[in-house]
Amino acid sequence: LACAVPSDHPLRVEAEAADLTSGVVSVRVPPGSLLLSQDLSIVRSGTGTLVGLAVDLEDQGPLEGVRLVLEDLGVGTFSDENGRFLLGDIPLGRHILRAEMLGRHSVTDTIQIRPDRPLQMEIRLPPEALAVPGITVEVFSSGGWAAPGSGSRNSGHRGSPWGSV
Repeated sequence: LACAVPSDHPLRVEAEAADLTSGVVSVRVPPGSLLLSQDLSIVRSGTGTLVGLAVDLEDQGPLEGVRLVLEDLGVGTFSDENGRFLLGDIPLGRHILRAEMLGRHSVTDTIQIRPDRPLQMEIRLPPEALAVPGITVEVFSSGGWAAPGSGSRNSGHRGSPWGSV
């Protein structure tokens, strides 16, 4: 398909497919050129905003410090002390959102950013039991170090009685 627009004439194009809109894209045809359909790739232009609230799944209380990341873009934000979050300047279209917090199961969802209104979400994170690796306890007393479970003491020096954590 060739376009019959005179060269070097401003052209405004807007594409729409299903529930996606490109927004208006300005195109210029260089002098002495033809604009062919395969040369014109409509790119979604513009940005949108994601706003919302991160809450506990069980009691609906706000969660501070939830990390929200758009995985496909590598950008993110954190929820504030009231559980609220805002992420702006997101390119229009579909994105993968991941919400995570220590002590909570992570949640991943596909979201759709549109130009006409901010996407509002409530993210509910369920609690998650934290697995802690085994801890060895050594006891130091005036008689020396006691090996765990042995009941015996070693009077040799093994470093600071306060040890390291």
